[in-house]
Amino acid sequence: MMQPQHYPTFRKRLLIRVGIIVGLALLLVVGVSWIGALNWLRIDATQFVQKEADEIASFVVRAGDILSVESYPWNEPHHMFDEARIDPLFVQILDRNKREIFATVNVDLFSEGAYPRGLVGVLPDDFSPFSSLKTQFVGPSELYFTAFPLRASDKSVLGYIQIARFLPHIQQTVRSLAFGALIGSAFMLFGLLVLIYVNAGRLLAPLHTIAKTADNLSAEQLDVRIPDLENADRESVSLALAFNRLISRLGGSFEEMKRFNSNASHQLQTPLTVLKGHIDVTLRKERTALEYRKTLQLASDETNAMVGIVRSLMQLSRLESNPSGIPKEPVCLSDVCAHVINLVDPEKSRVDAQVDPNIWILSQADLSGQLIGIFLDNAMKYDPDGVISLRLTSTAEEVILEIEDHGIGINAEELGLVRERFFRSQSVQDQRIAGEGLGLALADQIARWQGARWNIDSAVGKGSKVICHFPLLRS
Repeated sequence: MMQPQHYPTFRKRLLIRVGIIVGLALLLVVGVSWIGALNWLRIDATQFVQKEADEIASFVVRAGDILSVESYPWNEPHHMFDEARIDPLFVQILDRNKREIFATVNVDLFSEGAYPRGLVGVLPDDFSPFSSLKTQFVGPSELYFTAFPLRASDKSVLGYIQIARFLPHIQQTVRSLAFGALIGSAFMLFGLLVLIYVNAGRLLAPLHTIAKTADNLSAEQLDVRIPDLENADRESVSLALAFNRLISRLGGSFEEMKRFNSNASHQLQTPLTVLKGHIDVTLRKERTALEYRKTLQLASDETNAMVGIVRSLMQLSRLESNPSGIPKEPVCLSDVCAHVINLVDPEKSRVDAQVDPNIWILSQADLSGQLIGIFLDNAMKYDPDGVISLRLTSTAEEVILEIEDHGIGINAEELGLVRERFFRSQSVQDQRIAGEGLGLALADQIARWQGARWNIDSAVGKGSKVICHFPLLRS
């Protein structure tokens, strides 16, 4: 059996899932921002020295595709000194074999052997969007190196320009900002989870109300309803309304079950009591053969009545519990009507029948016959001396069955109850007309199963008319 304490709370699951998703999202944003900033720094730093390299190349690559390093004026301060305040550039000219053939004066200001004399920087062909600046410590200073090819008019490589520059402090600033962003994201995530925790409790309050109401329900107490939910969302209100409708239906079903049990007990108890009384009286002394025969005949009649009740109840249960499991087939309703009419004893009642031929519906012959038989039997029972009218016609869309009598009729207040099990009108009970009150309830279930609909027009003392509409089966 499921135990609620074995499951994590919705609030906890929400915190964990939102925490993970939002945390990963913040990490992704910080990571992408950091990588973007570093990439922008690298591109900006590379473009800065590339402008210098293009200017130098325009001087040193002379006509005839030769290198003339003396052609460039190397007396600018950023080529002569190494103070950081003037943002110096350390320039080297290398031949095509990547050997140094020239270096600016400020290169020699580093301690002897500290400055690299060959190619160090990354060439444009080796560029990658994810690569970082090529840095190297020269003495105590960290420089980044960038190299550019010097090309002849035929695009062949004559040599290389390598430019070094002090690593900008902005890179460290970006790292500090990234660290600050991580700390800020952590506090933001914590604050968000606190807000979710607080508001989740408010959002879940209607669900707790629904659960508490459900726990208070029992078969004896089905009048409990979920009260109006304050500050609830649409889904919670819809759930509460659906729950209240369910309880209303259950309440109606329980009441119907109680009424059914009471009526069924009463209907079965009466023939059993009669049967047992006559048997007990008969057994008190010796009887003649005729008296025994009368007792057995009465026992047979009462037994048949109980069998009829039980069969009707079983049929009702079958139609209610699994209507889709009962197959349907084409049935000629005209033939079914003719068969039912032929079973009527002409000495007890007369039927004026007008049945159109070759009318087909989807049903089962025995159930269709039972439906017509119930309507016809009721008409004959409540108008034993009259003529019963039966009409079967069809239109382009449906089949119409009409059965009319001119008997005792039903008053308007009781018409809405005729489909209920064991219901019998007061006029029927007053006149002691036999029956169990299951016929129309069973007819209603058969009609529903067939997809038919029916109603009764009746008035006390003027008779009743049943009109049933069936879906027409087109050939």
